[in-house]
Amino acid sequence: MDDSPKKTKKTTKWYVRVIRSILLGIFIIALSIRLFGDFLLYYNQRHPIGDWDTKRMKGLEEHTVKIKDAIELHAWYLQGKDDKEFLLYLHGNAGNITTRKGRAKLFQLKGHSVFLFDYRGYGKSTGYPSEKGLYEDVLAVFDYVKRKFKPKKIVLFGESIGAAFSIYLAQKRPVHALILEAPFTSVHDMSSKLFGFRLPKFLLSSKLPSIDRIKTITYPTMVIHGTQDNVIPFAQGKKIYETSVATVKSFFPVENAGHNGIYLTTGATKFMKPIDEFLEKIK
Repeated sequence: MDDSPKKTKKTTKWYVRVIRSILLGIFIIALSIRLFGDFLLYYNQRHPIGDWDTKRMKGLEEHTVKIKDAIELHAWYLQGKDDKEFLLYLHGNAGNITTRKGRAKLFQLKGHSVFLFDYRGYGKSTGYPSEKGLYEDVLAVFDYVKRKFKPKKIVLFGESIGAAFSIYLAQKRPVHALILEAPFTSVHDMSSKLFGFRLPKFLLSSKLPSIDRIKTITYPTMVIHGTQDNVIPFAQGKKIYETSVATVKSFFPVENAGHNGIYLTTGATKFMKPIDEFLEKIK
């Protein structure tokens, strides 16, 4: 008896099952990226992780910035000289403020007051990090600094993802200047690094389109980037610099430096020299 129609029917059903399984797998992966992508973007470390000993940090004050949705942000303030620029430090996506103590003390030694805080979900700050939440954080912290200290010249120092939020903040509040260390152009451009392949924009819960925002900012801007950065490509930092419409801008490529500890690669003196020159130029 000829059973070829039955074989065709069975074969068709087999292919349908495979296609359905593949589509279901793609849907689950896409949904997971959309819902949980922030877990790959924010490597927050909560207290007690980190070195919280502040005995060697001269004149340190602890502050709490309260956000309208009951979030409390923990911060450190290091007092400098009144005639020097006030640095608002926005750190990167990993660790917490304890891993930035050395950098903060370095700026203080140069006479700058430094306000260093943890985003929601980091260190002693409450809540969970998200793009929308961190937008609220940086605006609230800026407003707190203005009310509390009344600084004449606020310089935003943004490190890695902190550079993206510094660019956003400079769109919303008046600042004296921006110093951006290892900035990226957008989360979409970074998706190949984060997820292993470039994702469609609609799948990304975080956008951070710095390359578009930097086109609207005319405040003096300095970009610092390690030439051997294997986390955020050097080319992205250079593109941020080239796209900037600031009338005064500076680019500091740090030879042989990676993503973390750029100032340790160059040494404190060589790291601070171009920053001092940039700030001197815009006094």
